[in-house]
Amino acid sequence: MTDQSMAFETSLEAQARLFCERNAGSEQKAKRFLVLDLEYEYDRSRYDAYYVAEGRGAEDSIRWAFHRVRAASWLPITFQAGKAEVEFGKSVTLTADDHHETEIVEAVFAQLDALPDAAVVTWGGECKDIPVLRRTAAEFGLVLPTSLRDLHPFARSRIDLCNEVAGRAANVHLPEYAAATSIPAKPSPSKDIGELVCQGKWDLVEEQCRADVLTTAIILLRHLQSRAEIEVNMAQALEALIAAASEAAPQSSFVDRTLRLWVKGIVARSKLRGLVPQMAA
Repeated sequence: MTDQSMAFETSLEAQARLFCERNAGSEQKAKRFLVLDLEYEYDRSRYDAYYVAEGRGAEDSIRWAFHRVRAASWLPITFQAGKAEVEFGKSVTLTADDHHETEIVEAVFAQLDALPDAAVVTWGGECKDIPVLRRTAAEFGLVLPTSLRDLHPFARSRIDLCNEVAGRAANVHLPEYAAATSIPAKPSPSKDIGELVCQGKWDLVEEQCRADVLTTAIILLRHLQSRAEIEVNMAQALEALIAAASEAAPQSSFVDRTLRLWVKGIVARSKLRGLVPQMAA
């Protein structure tokens, strides 16, 4: 057996184990999730010191070890056993405008500790968000929530949707997948977020972080429904999502002008019969 075949077999076993764990006792227990997104600033002073010390052996790109948390947004989601409705908890977004890095991370950890049975849902989080949180905990003497301690990328306590929707295909970016499936995403271009952080435009950073969570939440609902892990009326679920997002951020242009109009279209189409063409978001 080749190394590639062994790696593929190991991946299949891990995914099969994860699927069984997620569905064990699903009829008796509520399913809980916490959709999470982080935004960063490069720690250029420490990177520059490293670059000088390492010389030609230094990495040219500023990788996740030098990424400092500058914003975090999350949204709890619950599916009660035997019920078709979805419950959205309080949506929260924090930025460096009025919080230090440790305060933001501690708030994330407090939320995860308050929901120990919730699977942490990210888009590409296993590649950056989760390692950064682990590094931050070790650096500042914080205690990791139990959901972040398992090092396996397919741990039952986490869902990286970027990996899950791709399987063996190449991973894609969140706005790439969202555009392909007609879901609103990212009020600002992805590559602009770093500059917005550096400029201290925290209202735009907050909007971007919140939007990433809401887009990821919609993808999660569709993903779980397609795998028969939940049974919901999607139009009603999206209306509930809008209500929760509006209550948490009534000033959000993305929620009020973009996502709300998109959901209205989904609801309208759900009331029609036959195949209804869907326009791009």
